[in-house]
Formats: sequence, C-alpha cells, structure tokens
Amino acid sequence: IKDNWVFETSNNASDYTKYTDARANNRKAPEFPEDASITTTWNDDGTVTLTFDAATHEDYVKCYIVKAYKDGSTTPTEYKYVDFFFEGLDAVDDTVEFTLKGLDPTAEYKFEVYAVESWGKTGKLELLVTTALDNGDAGNAVCLDLGAQYANKTVIVEMDIWGNASTDYTAGLGFTSTHDEAKTSNKMRISVDKAKLMSMEWSTTAMALTLNEKGQIYLAASRTDDTARTAGAFTIKIRNAKVIEEITTYYAYDYSAANHSWWIDQSAIDFGSEYANKEVYVTLTICGNADPNKTASMGLWGYKSASEIGSLNAISREQLSTYQNWSKVTFKCQLDANGKWLISPGINASIYENFTIFVKDVEVYEYYTKTGASGWQGEFFTLDFSNDETVAAYDTIELQLDVYGIISKAGTSRIGFYYTKTLDSDSQYGDAKVCDGTDIDGAIRSGEWRTVTIKVKLDANRKVKISASRTQGDTALTPSDFELLVRNVKKVEQ
Repeated sequence: IKDNWVFETSNNASDYTKYTDARANNRKAPEFPEDASITTTWNDDGTVTLTFDAATHEDYVKCYIVKAYKDGSTTPTEYKYVDFFFEGLDAVDDTVEFTLKGLDPTAEYKFEVYAVESWGKTGKLELLVTTALDNGDAGNAVCLDLGAQYANKTVIVEMDIWGNASTDYTAGLGFTSTHDEAKTSNKMRISVDKAKLMSMEWSTTAMALTLNEKGQIYLAASRTDDTARTAGAFTIKIRNAKVIEEITTYYAYDYSAANHSWWIDQSAIDFGSEYANKEVYVTLTICGNADPNKTASMGLWGYKSASEIGSLNAISREQLSTYQNWSKVTFKCQLDANGKWLISPGINASIYENFTIFVKDVEVYEYYTKTGASGWQGEFFTLDFSNDETVAAYDTIELQLDVYGIISKAGTSRIGFYYTKTLDSDSQYGDAKVCDGTDIDGAIRSGEWRTVTIKVKLDANRKVKISASRTQGDTALTPSDFELLVRNVKKVEQ
C-alpha cells in the first residue's frame, strides 16, 4: 500500500527504539469526509443495510466497527466490517455498504460507525445537518444523542459547527432546541456567534442544554430573534458533539439584541416570596461563550420589573469567553414583588453581538462588605435592632451569622470585622472597634460558608455598622483584600 517496511538489524536493543509504543501514540485517527452521511435500509428478511461514506487515513483503514443501540439501552450490539485494504487502496470504494443481522426490525436503533486504523486509533462518523426555512424560522430538527446517562440532565455540550449563512442577515442566528423532532416540547432558542455561521469553515462552540428523558436534544437551524431583522435559509452542520460538564442547576441567558435580551420572560431567578421586594446580594458562578476579541462592556442587566430596565452588572469579557472555566461574581440586586430577580445578558453599547451566559450555583444573602485601603474598613452594612424591645441603646450584644469570604489578596494579618456607629458617611468611623468572637479569620479563609459569633455595641438608635477589615495593625504583617458575604444574622439570646 505504501513503501515496504524495512527493519534494520542490530544486536543493540537501543537501536529499535523507533518501533516502541510511541509510534502508535503518534498515529492519527481515520477521518470521515466533512459531508459524510449514513443511511439505513430495513430489508424484508429483517436485516438492515448500512451505507456510509468511507473514511480516509494516511496509511489505511483496517476495519469499521458499528455499534447498534436499541432504543432505551446503553449496551450496543457490535459488528465489525473489514474493508479490502489488503488488495490495495485502489480496491477501496468511496462508499461502504454492509448488512447487519440479529436486530429487532420493530424497534428503533441508533447506529454509531467507527473507522479503525492498523494501530487501533478510531475516528467516529457523526455529522448532523439542519437547514433553516426561507424566512429563517426553524427548519428540520436533528437529534443530538448524548447518551442515556444524561437523561433529564443539564449539560454543557461542546461541538464543531459549520455554517453558510449570508453576511447580509441582520437577525441573530443559531438553533431552536426542543425535546422532540416535531419541535413542540421544551422549545428554546440558542444564539451562536454569527461569524462562525457565516464562515463556511469548521469551528468550535459550546452551549448549555437540558436533555430529554433519553439523554437527547433536537436542534434546528433558525433565526434567534424577532422578524424585524432579516434572515433566510442557511445550513448548519454539527459533528464531534460531546458533554464537557454536567451541571446540577443552571440558567442559560441568551443575548441577541442591541442593548438587552428580547427573552425577558425566561430570565428570572426565583428566590421565594420571603424575599419579595427586598434588595439583596447574589453570588453566581458563571461562564460564557462570548467573542474574546471584541471590546464592549458586557454582563447581566437587572430589571426593576418586567418592563423597567435597571443597570448593567458588569462581568469581564475574559470571564464570559472561557466556557470551560467557571468563576464567581457578586451583585447587589432588587427583587420583584414575587421574590424574583429579573435579568438578561447584554452589552453596554449599541452594537450587535451574540453570546450566552451560563449560570449555576446561585446563592442569595442579605449583607455584603469588603475591605478598604491597606485591608482596613471599607464598605459597611447596617444591622438595625430598633424594633427589638429586648435591647437598649449602647447595649453590647452577641450575634451569630454565616459568612463566606472571597479573598483577592491573602495577607498575613488576621482578618475579621470592625463595627462602628451609624454616621452619615462610611468614611467616618465612630468608635470603630474590632469584633470579638470565634475563629473568624479561619472561617473567612475557608472557602465555604461558616457560622461565627461576634460581639458588637449598638449606637443611640440601636443600630450598628459592620465592615470587613484586618484586625491587626502590626506593620510587619501584610494586609489581605477580601469580600464578605453575610446571611442568617441572629441575635444570641442571653
């Protein structure tokens, strides 16, 4: 097939190093054509004939392995087909066809085809093709089958895509995703970077998907925003789809308009009626698939109500363009009358850009504080006990609270809280003192929620202001810069 193999003889074992396992490790897997497809034909005798485009390899394809998965099963029936490589490459057809026996003709099957080269490297045939309608609406739906082990789960899926959309289209482009081929169940729209769908070249993207009870999702090429923007027929090809992360809870906020998302009714995180109309702090673990080369400010818009937009909670583009690297952000937000936080992704500029923000591990808490200059008092929060008849002005009381520390610079000085009177300005420290209590320093540095107790002195109005701070002034010790999230504050009854 290729040049004859020549083995040089030697009595020295070290001369044979080029015939080690490293040779196998350096081999490439066979590749199927970019437009490869597979067809199945059930025959009258109960057999099924598979026809697919042949794979290629720099040396040769030794055989093909076909795995037939019966609907609902994770254990395949496996077949092997040996091509006529031993007769020379000229004897290998561009199309492979062979017949499988022993399957149930009344059942549905998923077929996977693998090409195997002589050292065992395999390449998988998997190409899905979907084309939008002439007006840009969702076209044919193709099934992305990620396996029964992901049934009813939300996962981030990485895939290679190819698109031929016109550069004249102004609408957002991507997929309509559903749980069924008829495009009726759990219908959602997912934007993809338009540059990728116009390039007619293969590129990689990722998206968060909630799968059906079989571990599947159906994707149809479509426009992703309203009909005021132009769109038409275009094709998306998909290959090499794989799950790169499973996430227990998530929200996928899809951006596809100039200033804020059109998808407001899908952009609500519900914290419960006990938080109705409250201003709270929220931590989110986020990642995204934004273009790292663009420059507009971006993040999550907060809404005071479904019709009243608030302000942009900025998130760095670096954080939102690395979909495999999650990071934590903290926002102050106003919840609505139902205890919901209305948000959608957006950019702070009148330019067009498609991206999705993936959110998980959402936590709400009531108070937030961070250090100031040199690790001393910074931003304060206020605790108000003016309605508590069991305390009086200037009382010293003990508090139990849950804390979570976010350390941006870990110094050697001990860290904790300072408390002070409620004055007009946070820059005024009325009788500021270090809080006494349990091992606050260790709790803040632990990287998890911890319960601590502290003692504070109330002011004349039965209030106290508290700030994150270093609690040692020794100049030999370096300061820490950190943020504190605080929740479940309770007065310890004496």
